[in-house]
Amino acid sequence: MAFSSEGQQFTKVIGQLNTCVMKVDHFKGIGILPPKFEGAPNWRQMGDLLVFGSAQPTLEGIQNVLAHYKGNSVSKLLWINMRTEPVVYVQNKSFAPRLKENPKENLEIEGLSADKTFELENYLADEVLRPSITANKDTMHYFRDTYSLVPADRIDTEHDLSGIKDGDILTVSGMYESVNKTAPVPIDFVRVPINDVPNERVPELQEFDYLIEIVCSKVDKSTAIHCNCQMGRGRTTTGMFICALIMSKSQNKQIRTDVVKSKDKTPENGYYSYVTALISAVPEAENAKHEIDALMDMCDHLINMRQFIWKCKGDYAKEMEKGNQSRADFWKNLAINYVERYVYFIFFCLYLSSKFQGKETGGIKSSFKSWCENQEDLFVKIIGRKPGQRQDVDVKNPLLPKFNWE
Repeated sequence: MAFSSEGQQFTKVIGQLNTCVMKVDHFKGIGILPPKFEGAPNWRQMGDLLVFGSAQPTLEGIQNVLAHYKGNSVSKLLWINMRTEPVVYVQNKSFAPRLKENPKENLEIEGLSADKTFELENYLADEVLRPSITANKDTMHYFRDTYSLVPADRIDTEHDLSGIKDGDILTVSGMYESVNKTAPVPIDFVRVPINDVPNERVPELQEFDYLIEIVCSKVDKSTAIHCNCQMGRGRTTTGMFICALIMSKSQNKQIRTDVVKSKDKTPENGYYSYVTALISAVPEAENAKHEIDALMDMCDHLINMRQFIWKCKGDYAKEMEKGNQSRADFWKNLAINYVERYVYFIFFCLYLSSKFQGKETGGIKSSFKSWCENQEDLFVKIIGRKPGQRQDVDVKNPLLPKFNWE
């Protein structure tokens, strides 16, 4: 599933940074939602919860959202950056590296801690960008995308940023540290690197545990949470949802499920064979499903993580009708990853209920990772994979790859 060691992965990425191209984070078409704040595309809030999300903001965007939070009685802000790729600000706009041979997609970086991610950013800023910019007469060459969910459909344009001074280059942590000196709301900046490449797959088990740790230790009733990735869509929505679920369970807040309970029990409403099999094996999983459905509907401004599975079916069918097998496979693989993630979220809700309602076996406090590993037989029965693993146990008769929206 992961690389053999964090050191090997770190060394590999360092090598990539030495030959990478730079891409500005804000691309043409990034703003799917009506703009609320200049410089913070796709900003939104989960109902009346103090849980927010956005794309990677510019300096102006950070300042604008902080002013808004101050005006809404937020005393402090937990800002969670969910990107695995190193991010550097140049002239107050954020940029990230891409492979020369694959500039349309993020670097696939797996198994690096937040500290190692910060090391990558320092290396990118100090050892790659600064010498390159100096050698090119204070100019940086970069690329800019147009938006498409399908990477092959993205179109790159090339640009130059000139007049760059040494002080214009900051790592993402350096930017927030600088802003925090005069911020109207103090920022507790945290990095939770979530690798969802390829095809927006489920986070690693330890990433769920890390989010539990930081939310439970850093959030009180007057603390807001702001999540971001690049565009503010996939990883951001995932982070908002997970944080809201942790908050509801740890603070014993009721999640209203009357609307989702009234829906028909059809695949379109999330009752796929994997989900119904889990409910048959663990009846309380249906209540957990209702709770996560309700929270998903609260953060569906850009994507509803349950309904998107069914949407992929329509796109898959269209491509099959055209004879575009590879593009059809893209939509099916995306749907498979979302179904797997959906099952994991139900398990996560069950785990949180046991953790915060004192139902843990023998009073033993377990991590989500260890809890899942204790459910190995159930994971294999439901999705054909061991907890946290990407490989199928039975390669001849895999369960998830056979998914057909049933």
